[in-house]
Amino acid sequence: MTGPLLLLALLATPPLAPTAAEALMAEIEAAVRLPAGARPLEAYARHYAVGAEGDIIAAYVVPLGPTGPDETCEDLGADLTARAVPCPEPASGTLAAGQRRWLDDYRDLPNIFDGGCGVIRLSIDRHTRKPTYIACNGRG
Repeated sequence: MTGPLLLLALLATPPLAPTAAEALMAEIEAAVRLPAGARPLEAYARHYAVGAEGDIIAAYVVPLGPTGPDETCEDLGADLTARAVPCPEPASGTLAAGQRRWLDDYRDLPNIFDGGCGVIRLSIDRHTRKPTYIACNGRG
């Protein structure tokens, strides 16, 4: 089969079934209710993994966008004084808003100590697939 017939056959092929991880993430996201103060789900890069106790843990993070020339970040010096510095560019391989990823190791989940509702932590029961904990970072 060549040319137009091959193209027609490819277009008629149903899409591949999602992986088990994709299906599980979609199921969780369909059921989760974000806490008060959170942004819409699609504003977050969503990371999932199986935790040490066998539960599913997740971190939803609003990704940093490219910074403008007038934006600055703070660097804490050895003397514990803050100074303005240019903000770093996001690391390559980071997820964009609306993307999700299943990680092989929960220790690879983003570990952010700041954020308020820019970072949401979840724990999901592996049997019921319902959240047992969900809160904006630093709350709850």
